[in-house]
Amino acid sequence: MEVNTTYLLSECLRLEKDVFVPSYDGERMEMLRLRNLHEYNTLSLTKWKIRQPDIRDGRENALTNGHGIDLFLMPGAAFTHNGGRMGHGMGYFDTYLKRHQSIYPHKKVTLLALAFHEQIVDDHELPLEEHDVYTHYIITG
Repeated sequence: MEVNTTYLLSECLRLEKDVFVPSYDGERMEMLRLRNLHEYNTLSLTKWKIRQPDIRDGRENALTNGHGIDLFLMPGAAFTHNGGRMGHGMGYFDTYLKRHQSIYPHKKVTLLALAFHEQIVDDHELPLEEHDVYTHYIITG
């Protein structure tokens, strides 16, 4: 259970914000540019029913465009009150954020999660590890 972000995505595109979406190839994740809602609606669905571009289709990549990303909307199955995040066990976002930090070491990045109240648990309830990246903010609804 995760918050549906399609409306937020469409609003960001309507406001002509730079939008990057994750693309996975089994080993790694990249954040690739999405230019409009029509483009989004034509993307293939993953086994998790998430639309994503092909990692090899030549889209602008946030790690190589010289600008990076300012705000990440962090997915997760559960979150703690202090920003701990449990994903789906592949470590894609944790690894990507470390790569982003190494390429853009002076960039101030904000990590934001959207969650349902049921996804928020006490700090000791998630099996978090030292390498896990914490979110800065969690918005619940």
